[in-house]
Amino acid sequence: MKLMTAKELARGLGISLGTVYKMVRTGKVRAIRIGTGRTLRFDPDEVRKALAEVPARPSPPRMGGEDSLLRIHQLAVETGIKDLAEHHDRYLYGLRAR
Repeated sequence: MKLMTAKELARGLGISLGTVYKMVRTGKVRAIRIGTGRTLRFDPDEVRKALAEVPARPSPPRMGGEDSLLRIHQLAVETGIKDLAEHHDRYLYGLRAR
């Protein structure tokens, strides 16, 4: 069994080294501590199994092929906003008018 370093694991998964250490801290991936405990090694088979069990994040909802700019225009027409660009912070973020 050949163990991988954290750097090799990060490169193999296409993630940052910080993400590897975060996965160890959160318990998603088990690390084998070598020597005084500061050096980490990973079993590639165990990592594959652990990552296969992690549920995928849900993808954000899609707009259904409809152009979002047309939706903004339709919103402006429906609400009677004459100049959406001038007061966009107020409409988008709910900020008070100055």
